[in-house]
Amino acid sequence: MAAIYYLFLAMDGSFNLFKPIELAARGMTFNSMLEHLLHGEFDVDPAAIAFEGVVRDGKTYTYFGIFPALLRLPLLTTGALAWLDVTAPYCAVAATIALCFKLASVALINDKLPKSRLQAIAFWAILLSLLLGGAQIQFLRATLYQETLEWAGAIAAAFTYCAVRGLVARRKFSTGSIAVMATLAGLGLLTRVSTALGLYFATGLLILVLAWPATGPLGSRLRRLAYGLASRRTLVGLAILFGFVTLSGIVNYQRWGNPLTFAGDVGDFNTVIPRPERLARQATYGIFNIQRLWYGLIYYFFPIWTIIRPDGQFLFSEFETRILDGVEAPPSSLLLSDPLLLVLGAAYLIRRPHLAREHLLDLRAAAAIMFGFLIPVFLVLTYIYMAFRYRMEFYPLFEFAAFLGFFAICVSPVQFSVLSRRGLCLVLIISAGLGIVFSHLALFLHKISPPGNYAAGTSPANGWINYYRLCLKSVFPAIAEKLHL
Repeated sequence: MAAIYYLFLAMDGSFNLFKPIELAARGMTFNSMLEHLLHGEFDVDPAAIAFEGVVRDGKTYTYFGIFPALLRLPLLTTGALAWLDVTAPYCAVAATIALCFKLASVALINDKLPKSRLQAIAFWAILLSLLLGGAQIQFLRATLYQETLEWAGAIAAAFTYCAVRGLVARRKFSTGSIAVMATLAGLGLLTRVSTALGLYFATGLLILVLAWPATGPLGSRLRRLAYGLASRRTLVGLAILFGFVTLSGIVNYQRWGNPLTFAGDVGDFNTVIPRPERLARQATYGIFNIQRLWYGLIYYFFPIWTIIRPDGQFLFSEFETRILDGVEAPPSSLLLSDPLLLVLGAAYLIRRPHLAREHLLDLRAAAAIMFGFLIPVFLVLTYIYMAFRYRMEFYPLFEFAAFLGFFAICVSPVQFSVLSRRGLCLVLIISAGLGIVFSHLALFLHKISPPGNYAAGTSPANGWINYYRLCLKSVFPAIAEKLHL
């Protein structure tokens, strides 16, 4: 049911696999990438990748990972690889796979909880919120960028499931668990590097924490640390992580001539469409810069950047022009799209002392994983470009914290008074409902927003309502006509 609904949203309600391909979506890029990979080549068709391509030695390359391309291998059996754009259905499939792992994580926790009214309400609030809101809904726009993020999100969801299984269900991490988590981190590296960095750090820190004893004399702990680092669990996990690093390095070397480069430097190669202003901005401020942190927080949480001044410019227009490549519409806030995740995450932080006293959770392992998930968040907050779709990088952290929050508030509900328990139930229900409604609104605005910077094609200088009226007439003219716009 979820897969059908997600496909309905991803394909704008058409269910037409053979509709004309939107050029801006660049949906045939991964098809082209697979065709070239099957011939031992790492470039792509320039017409498929368009301006996202980088020309090196007469061939066009792209920074997108190869894993989504490998997932198109089933198309070879039908002969459809050369002409069928499966971006929309693959986005729906990735979102469905992610949902399965997220619901499985919730189920693992739910099975360990005493049954109560709070537990039942929290369970259904999370289930409905995951099914009909958040990351599962907002990014179902059939483009190359969204598909990459959807697959990265699915991999991260599987990783989070393994983390929850080890922390709550099994209360230990076996060699097999670490091997699976390391493999998922490696697949992430072949899909989206920023997401993978979070998984790599989480896995590495988890291995270190598991090897380092929490108690005992220092000398004894050091000896046990040495033994832990030499254990089969550690060696298997590190071997898998380094194996995927090697594979990724081979891909990078074939593309850019440098195994440590994940994207061709536009200063050293020829882009399909020259962007001299980006070169100057990148040389001055870099791809990542801490000066963008405050603006990133505003963009993703408190979108006051959308305020239009009397001169027709945005509130922080000068800063945006000076230090950012672009700021994409639609205006949005994680506070509105995912309030339930934030409420449960806050509950986990509040209840950590209780979890520590009762030894209900390995807080060191949880902190190691959570710190790893913070890495992609920091990267998108300081990146040279602000985009709605980059919000996906927040979800591994938010969802993991929310799952632990679900466990924390329900594992010993006697700690709550009747009044506060009822109030918490009400907060969970309202938060879930708000997130579901706003997630669908955000998806709709995302679909009708022009790709790229908000200045592309139309400008919100005359107000956001008029801006989106024009966008709706451009993207969905039939709907606009029925609404008399």
